Amino acid sequence: MRIGRPHNTNEPGPFILFIVGPTAIGKTSLAVKLAKKMRGEIISCDSMQVYKSMGMLSQAPSKSERKFVRHHLVEILDPNKEYSVAAFIGKEKPIIKSIIKRGKTPIVAGGSGLYIKALIDGLFPSPDADMKFRNKMQKFARRYGSGKLHKCGSCPTSTSRTASGNCYRDRCGQVRRSEVAKVQRSSASARTAAP
Repeated sequence: MRIGRPHNTNEPGPFILFIVGPTAIGKTSLAVKLAKKMRGEIISCDSMQVYKSMGMLSQAPSKSERKFVRHHLVEILDPNKEYSVAAFIGKEKPIIKSIIKRGKTPIVAGGSGLYIKALIDGLFPSPDADMKFRNKMQKFARRYGSGKLHKCGSCPTSTSRTASGNCYRDRCGQVRRSEVAKVQRSSASARTAAP
């Protein structure tokens, strides 16, 4: 899917407006104002606004803001459901196509940089989740802390912030990196053992 105007043509084409930045700078109110003026619809690009009953924590658009402008991917999942960049892309692209087909402007608003990057550049190839391994690593991280995943060699990369952090998001990132590293090590071993 092409984002922005078509390359190497003089033809005007549909475009997607991105409003991005850190928390609490007014992205939502700006998106609502622009959507009203441009006949747009807002697509949340936020990893937390997707969850129901977390509006206060995620600074999700209010019901009154959603009343005047159509919003997508806001408060659609129960908090106990997993949401990933792959799930986001799977939902986002059909929504964007639908908005453009109806002659409106898609406005992607939010602060999840990885989601925006994946929407523009696509996802890097990665293995499917190994839930058995993931659960084992999550239990380990809850018990000993995220930093221990890095120290024990399960997690190949880390920053000083995530290596010492124990917040849920850091722990999930550490666990996912561990999953990917496990698959890569297995693949490398299989290639080495092959005749």
